[in-house]
Amino acid sequence: YCFTENTTPSEGTKVSEVWWNRSIESDDDTNHDDPLRLRASGPVRRAAMKAPNILTTLTPGMTVTAGSKLRFYKEAAVDATFSVHRILRNWTETGVRWSEYASGNSWATAGAANSSDVSTTLTADVLTTGAATGYIEFTSAQLDADIQAMIDGGINNYGWILDTDYTFGNFPISQTWDTDGQRPELIVTVT
Repeated sequence: YCFTENTTPSEGTKVSEVWWNRSIESDDDTNHDDPLRLRASGPVRRAAMKAPNILTTLTPGMTVTAGSKLRFYKEAAVDATFSVHRILRNWTETGVRWSEYASGNSWATAGAANSSDVSTTLTADVLTTGAATGYIEFTSAQLDADIQAMIDGGINNYGWILDTDYTFGNFPISQTWDTDGQRPELIVTVT
């Protein structure tokens, strides 16, 4: 299954889903100069992402096989380390910001910087090299385990947060309503 807003997913079977990407580095949206893209570095360093209806497709009894993929399109030729961690709060697209995960509900530490906001367990990380544009692809046994636990009801499906250590200027990461063929994807194989 490929959960994406891309018209033609890169692999697997398209499942119509809504991915939410939201920059949460600041409550001041005036410094986010491109509303269609996450700006990594500068004032914007994080984005929250989830496929909210994944569990209507992936149901108890299904087993995740190794090789699940989270894919995000990097639209600039920069090298950086990216990481994803599971989010522990039920954030909303319209309410999430630097100080709150939903309207009127504060993160334990602003910016989702507390272990009760985001899991301290690394889901996956990637070092991009070669300064190319294109998909950043996260795979790991932990990502497979996260998705399996969501299916089995052991953890909540609040998605993942994307971080980068890049500090030398801004570059965009495609979001759900950005260029077709460059939107986020979650690819899961089950038996």
